[in-house]
Amino acid sequence: MTTPQLSVLLPVYNAEKSVRQAIDSILAQSFDDFELLIIDDGCTDNSAKTISETDDDRIRIVTNPQNLGISKSLNLGIKEAQGKYIARMDADDISLPHRLEVQVDFMEANPNVGVSGGWFKEMQLGVNHKPPTHPEKAKVQLMRYNIIGHPTVILRKNLFVENDLWYNESLRYSQDYDLWSRAAKHFDVANIDDFILLYGRGNASEEKQKLQDEIADTIKLSQLKNLELKPTEAEAKLHLSLINKQEIPDENAAKHWLQKLLDANNALRFYHAEYFKEMIDFLGRKL
Repeated sequence: MTTPQLSVLLPVYNAEKSVRQAIDSILAQSFDDFELLIIDDGCTDNSAKTISETDDDRIRIVTNPQNLGISKSLNLGIKEAQGKYIARMDADDISLPHRLEVQVDFMEANPNVGVSGGWFKEMQLGVNHKPPTHPEKAKVQLMRYNIIGHPTVILRKNLFVENDLWYNESLRYSQDYDLWSRAAKHFDVANIDDFILLYGRGNASEEKQKLQDEIADTIKLSQLKNLELKPTEAEAKLHLSLINKQEIPDENAAKHWLQKLLDANNALRFYHAEYFKEMIDFLGRKL
């Protein structure tokens, strides 16, 4: 097999009911210059058997000696990947047939973009997700939430390796949000305005959702460093209340904080001025 243009990275852990459909959706893509790099993360069900039964020379299987977790498996996969680009895939999702073609075309046409995703639909909940597409707007909105659906991702391997950008293996959840937030300091992030994936997971458990939210809040606060801001405890709490659309205990303090954010960006120009002002205005509407 010659060196592929794209590596599709698919970590699998005990997904015997869905992994066949996920694999088939990649093998049926209109774009075919890829390797499907499957990471068997210590599966204890029949996932490994299902994977091994697939006969296609584009598939390459790496078997972890034990369950390492998603972050370690993904970092391993990035190192193993042979392609110029790396696309993400999860074992319970379905990539639509044109996905890889339109994503590679987009990356080829936009050399300043280091990582991008796309629109996706949740199969179980029936929800459509249309995250922002423009790189400057996406960068701003990262302050509020994770604007790139993890299984829709395509990234340039060389930019991530050269900038020492890896998944934080100490994070149990929201590893992708943390990575894109750090990556946005080095290159453009974006989404394509096209539905490219059917997302398979439903609602998370209450405990998992709470942990995800706590880690996400830490990531949101860390991005204030981009504006050289070191919030007090009260300001940090206020910032998260505004970002997460929670009750604001002190509207005057909130207005002051929003102005402080705006002034900081006007001085540093880290974020696009117009899109940043739009976000500040949006956060201030409830005051």
